[in-house]
This record gives sequence, structure tokens and C-alpha cells, in this order.
Amino acid sequence: MVAFGGYVKIAGMIDESMDTEQLKGEPQPWEFRSKPAWQRLIVMLGGIIVNIVVGILVFWMLTFKMGNTDVKMDQMVNGIVPGSIGESIGLKAGDKVIAIDGHRVENYSELLGSKVLMGGVSLTVERDGGTTEIKVPADLLNTLSDKKGEKFIEPRFKTTSIAQVAPGSVASKMGFTKGIVLSP
Repeated sequence: MVAFGGYVKIAGMIDESMDTEQLKGEPQPWEFRSKPAWQRLIVMLGGIIVNIVVGILVFWMLTFKMGNTDVKMDQMVNGIVPGSIGESIGLKAGDKVIAIDGHRVENYSELLGSKVLMGGVSLTVERDGGTTEIKVPADLLNTLSDKKGEKFIEPRFKTTSIAQVAPGSVASKMGFTKGIVLSP
């Protein structure tokens, strides 16, 4: 059996690569080979079941630790940046999508969900102090699959330009120079 990556030899479990002299003797009552088939099956399945349980536990812990990484729309103060496909339907940089078919948008992932990508919906967009309705074409998903390298929309982040890099600093050794634009 395997326990945390190690191998455990079970007494009385013999294969061709081991000592076959033991096979010539009578099975002892404590040996693996003397146990009924149903008990041997439980022992063999034990390792598999433990591996599955540990795998589920690890993924559960990662999910608990990492949590939901979706961005809330009220945190997207800079709005969105449309790709070429988003621009083609009328979206502009800085637009804030506030509703889909009249229903308030809570999370950014809703904008990339099937409701929007399948098309035929209306996006309510906050732009230049007012609101605008943008109709999403019914063939948006086809357009996205036809133009694989092109984007629909992305969150818009504020960028910062480096004003000064101290000579000999870690940043200068990493190649940072004055004027490089950083984004979070």
C-alpha cells in the first residue's frame, strides 16, 4: 500500500520480484495471502480510497484558502476595456456595465457568462455621466470563436508610471527604468 508516497509491504503479499521461497510454505493465518478474497479487496481498495479522499481534501482546502476571485462590479471603478469585438458592438474604454436586460450586474464574471455571450441581450452602460443601451448581437459567441485571438472585454486597471529608480537598487537590477508603466 502507498502511504504519503511511500510503499508499505504487506506481510504475506508476494509477487514475482520478491522472495518466492515463502510461497512454497503453508500460508500463515496472519499473512495477506491467507485472508479471504473480500478482506484482500478491502485492503487493496484502501489505498485508492485514501488517495481519492486526500485529493478531494486538498482541492477543498485550496478552494477555502483561495476563495472566490471574482471582481465585484462596485470595485471596478475604472470600468472595462473592450477588445476589438467589444468595440464593434459599441463598448468604449471606461464604460461601466451596470445591468444586463435590466438586471443589476453584481460580478464581472456575469459579463463573460452565457447570458451575454449567447447574445440577444441589452447592456446598460454608464458612460460620461449618463447611461446608454448597447444591444449584444445574437452571433457574439460565433464571432468570438471565429476570431480566437481577439478579446471581448477586460477589467480596466489604473496604471502607474515609474518616476525614478535609485541606482544600484533591486529595481534597477531587475531592469526597471524611469517611465515604465505598471498596472496592478
